[in-house]
Amino acid sequence: MKKGTFIIGLLLATATAFAQVDGISTFFSKYENDPAYTKVTVSGKMFSLFTHIEGETAEEKEILKTISKLNGMKMLVRDNTTNGKQLYQQAVKTKMPGFEVLMTVQDKDEDLQFYIKEQSGIVRELLLIGGGTTEFFMLSLTGDIDLKQLSKLSRAMDINGLDKLDNLDKKK
Repeated sequence: MKKGTFIIGLLLATATAFAQVDGISTFFSKYENDPAYTKVTVSGKMFSLFTHIEGETAEEKEILKTISKLNGMKMLVRDNTTNGKQLYQQAVKTKMPGFEVLMTVQDKDEDLQFYIKEQSGIVRELLLIGGGTTEFFMLSLTGDIDLKQLSKLSRAMDINGLDKLDNLDKKK
């Protein structure tokens, strides 16, 4: 019984620590019990398991190195909605202390906004908010984040939205 209580306490402490660092916790918790949303949370342990895999190509090794530096991911998705752009507007108006806008992408179908939280010149969290005519999503990645490597990872894993990070080099 003591072991079970200890494990539950440890999990709650970890969840609390993650919530304090995470940029979407307030918004995420607002919709976490709404069955219309898909919620995904990936722990640092999951990412650390990738350090035991050996890549065969240089690109695979690079991707695995990028993944090993991540320590958490949270995603909130609402598909088949009629108010995706309104949810997007609501999310980007949410106060997010310590974040700065990195990039905004707008077109007729979808709006995206990228935020970063830096510490000592290192991106510690990347927050992506997107909304369109039929969908809404938020993605938060925490860890030591290399934006160029993350763009390669998004292409390899087909992560919608993160591929827009390629545009950062084009704007320089």
